[in-house]
Amino acid sequence: MWVMYVDESGTPGDRESRYFVMAGVAVFERSMLGLSRALNTIQEKYIPDYTGLLEFHASELRSPRGGTFWRDNVAREVREQILEEIGYAVANPSYLAWVKLFGVAIEKHFLDHDGESIYERALNELCRRFDIFLSRQHQRTRQPHLGMLIFDESQLQTETRQLMLSYRTGQHEWVTTGRIVEVPFFADSRDTRLLQAADYVAYALYRRYEHGDISLFDRISRAFDSDNGIIHGLKHIHSAFSTCLCPACLSRRLSQQPPD
Repeated sequence: MWVMYVDESGTPGDRESRYFVMAGVAVFERSMLGLSRALNTIQEKYIPDYTGLLEFHASELRSPRGGTFWRDNVAREVREQILEEIGYAVANPSYLAWVKLFGVAIEKHFLDHDGESIYERALNELCRRFDIFLSRQHQRTRQPHLGMLIFDESQLQTETRQLMLSYRTGQHEWVTTGRIVEVPFFADSRDTRLLQAADYVAYALYRRYEHGDISLFDRISRAFDSDNGIIHGLKHIHSAFSTCLCPACLSRRLSQQPPD
C-alpha cells in the first residue's frame, strides 16, 4: 500500500499570484515510520528543549510572521538549516525507492478560458499521475500496488470528496483511479510529519514556478516519479511548453513526448 499525503500552495482564485500548486508525498507503508522519524530527528537536533510536535511549515520557516514561535525563538540561520535538512530527508537516496514525489503547477490565467476549475484540474492531474505510478509498479512486480490519499484539512474538503468519488466510480471523463482505494482522508498537518513533508514539497514547487527560486526544489527534484528519463510525477500546465526549461517540460521534449 502506498499512502500519498497531499497539500497545496497558493490560492486558486487569487489573481495576485500566477501559480497554484498541489503536491503529494507518496510513501510505501513500510517507510512511513522511517520518514516520520527522520523529520522528528531534525526537531530534536535543532530545538531539543521543545516538548511536543513542533509543526514544520515551510513558508513559516522561510519568512515567519511576528509573534510566532519561529520568529521569536529561532534564528534565521537555524531556520534555513532546518529547511535544508527537511529537503534532504524527503529525498534521501537511501529510500528513494519507497518515497515518490508528485506535483502539479498551474499557471492560473492559462485555464481562464476553460470550464474546469483550477483546483479540479490540479487534483485531476495529481491523482492521474499517482494512478499511473501504481500501475507501473504493478507491471514491474507482478503484484497489485494500491494507494490511499490523505489531505491537509481545508475549506475544499467537500469538493475534494466529490471529485474523488467521481474518479472512483468512473463518472469523470479522463481520470480513473482504480488503484486508489477508499475515500480520501483529512488530517491536521500539526499532527503528522508526512503532511508537513507534503507542505514542504508544495512550497518548494511554488517558489520554483512563482518566483524562479530553485533553492528548495533542487534538494528534492530527484525524488519526483520518473521513468525512462521522463519526469511523470511533475506536471507544469502553462502556455510555453515548447520553450520551458523546467525539468518536467524539458524531460518530455527531450524524449519527444507530447505534453500529456
